[in-house]
Amino acid sequence: MLTGQDIIARINQLQSERHMSDYDITKRGNLSTGCMSKLRGKGNFPRLDTLQKICEALEVSLSEFFNMSSEARNGEFLTEYELRLVSYSRLIDKNQKERLMAYAEGICGYVDGGQQDNT
Repeated sequence: MLTGQDIIARINQLQSERHMSDYDITKRGNLSTGCMSKLRGKGNFPRLDTLQKICEALEVSLSEFFNMSSEARNGEFLTEYELRLVSYSRLIDKNQKERLMAYAEGICGYVDGGQQDNT
């Protein structure tokens, strides 16, 4: 049975994976500024509408939030959007995949597998 602490641990995990602060969640989820502090302080289950807003901010559905089978490597979870990207990449040939990877690396500022030095 899940406890409030389990819910907080899951929020922390998703937050860490997405490099998001409590402030980011409150802004993206349209929550009150003290919501996350209160949730952590009490350690209780959040109300369903609050949890839904937190999930929206983290870009996961409620089912993804509770479904551990969507786990990817290194304990990270994929959003619906990320799963769509993976499914599209499976439809293209090797040459197209290499071009897609080069494009993605260019957007992210990666060169030869390492991040570009912008100094």
